[in-house]
Amino acid sequence: MVRNNATILREEYGFDVAAARETLVQLGGVSRGECVLDVGAGLGSMAIVLARHGLMFDAVDINLQALDEARQRALAAA
Repeated sequence: MVRNNATILREEYGFDVAAARETLVQLGGVSRGECVLDVGAGLGSMAIVLARHGLMFDAVDINLQALDEARQRALAAA
């Protein structure tokens, strides 16, 4: 079984990545409708949180396959 970084952080260190993403949005000082740049977007987990908070975003990543997956995940979450 392959474990992603979020799983490793949660299981080995008790760090809740999902809660940290929510906190970043709350502390980021951005308002609904504003645009955020998600650099190193990977599979789009942060971008989905941004969208749930009514933020627009551009996601960039060196891995084009990850961006395609992120796009599909974002559409499914919409």
